[in-house]
Amino acid sequence: MSQQIDQTERERVKALFKGFPEGTFEAYFVFRQDGDLQALDNIIYSFIEFYLPTNVTKPEKPLPDDTELVATLGLDSLGMVEMVFQIEDILDVNIPDEDTQEIRTTGDLKKFLQQAVLKNKSASISPEK
Repeated sequence: MSQQIDQTERERVKALFKGFPEGTFEAYFVFRQDGDLQALDNIIYSFIEFYLPTNVTKPEKPLPDDTELVATLGLDSLGMVEMVFQIEDILDVNIPDEDTQEIRTTGDLKKFLQQAVLKNKSASISPEK
């Protein structure tokens, strides 16, 4: 997967990750450069943590794959929509609405994103916009 990331892309992504948990920006670049799925898991956790309502206690890491995003973590529908839009932008994937409705647990989200990213990798889609 190794992809060169220029300074413009670094600055764009840094701005998109403003306010995210520490280490998210670095995990993103490890993932982009090496295809490290553990780094992708860290990014996913950061997205979940960032979009949780402020009155919800942040979950411990790692989250079990059967953790429900809405029922257990308290992620609301607006948070889900915002999270999906930002995931699409940052990871250069497309998440159709019907797929979004099927994402109920952290495991669903991980599985979907891993498949989407691997699909992009095999199609050799450039992340540059």
